[in-house]
Order: sequence, then C-alpha cells, then structure tokens
Amino acid sequence: MLGPELAESCLAALERAVREVGLGLDPDCRVQEVTRQIFHRFRELGSVEALARSTDLSIRDIHKQIAGRASRGIVGEITKHTRALQPPAL
Repeated sequence: MLGPELAESCLAALERAVREVGLGLDPDCRVQEVTRQIFHRFRELGSVEALARSTDLSIRDIHKQIAGRASRGIVGEITKHTRALQPPAL
C-alpha cells in the first residue's frame, strides 16, 4: 500500500510535470505526458518502498540501487516510514 508521503511526492511530481509540459497545442498530448510521468514516478518510488521493506540496505545503498531516480531525502523518508510500519524482528 502506498503511504501518504508517496502520495504527496507523486502529487508534487504531477505539479512539476504540468509546469514542465507547459501549454502545448494539443491538450490530449499534455494529459498523456503528465499521466505517463505520474505512473513513472509511482514505479520509481514503489521500488524504494519495496527495497526498504525487503532488505536492510542503508538509505545511501537504496539510493544507489535506484540509480538516483529519486532524491536521497525522498528515499530516506520512504525508507524510515516503511520500516517504522514493519513489525519488529524476532
């Protein structure tokens, strides 16, 4: 399940994408591009969440694993949030 931090990050990506795409002549193309960028961002951040949940890699190592596609700050937030929700190991 995607947490609120991931949703906020994706919303920020949407706002950035709308600004970057700008006012084109074809609104359908703009909507399609923004939609592609949103789903791309979900995949990137979802991989951070999956790595945080399934490994004990450091934030720096997770950032390297995703090849810097998200800032280290975002990786840190997602990692801390994901690991805080996990039950303690026995």
